[in-house]
Amino acid sequence: MKILLVRHAEAVPSERMMDDASRWLTQAGRSMAQAQGARLAKTGVSLSYLWTSPLVRAVQTAERMAHSLSFDGEIGVLSELHPDHGTTRQLVSCLTNIEPEANVMWVSHMPKVCALVSDLTGIEVPPFRTSQVVQIAFNPSEGLARLEWSLEPSSGRFLRY
Repeated sequence: MKILLVRHAEAVPSERMMDDASRWLTQAGRSMAQAQGARLAKTGVSLSYLWTSPLVRAVQTAERMAHSLSFDGEIGVLSELHPDHGTTRQLVSCLTNIEPEANVMWVSHMPKVCALVSDLTGIEVPPFRTSQVVQIAFNPSEGLARLEWSLEPSSGRFLRY
């Protein structure tokens, strides 16, 4: 199984909003999410499942990525991807009935995305930039995970691990 872990795209600053959960993507954020999805599509990435945090900026990022990847499945919302809820163990339990060859995308927030990488692979990674994507090869039956690459948003380069 492949897990593509995404930090939401650039959102309006928190000081402009009374409710952090309602922050939406900026025009630059919408463009970058679309571009990242297109970069993934060019390399042949396809999705089996797409889940997002319930926060507006994550949902909008998921929608842009889904469009670029021609994903026609349902975009699911998992409260476990909310920055203040859920654990890695709870997220992994959502994968128990998923076929082993599936490609799963999770869209979430900092610092949760870094914690997920660390919890799954044992590797500490620097903070994700907005729209950054990493791919993790994951074997849920054995609980083994390996960090494979990161797609940098500004350069569009893949960094292999």
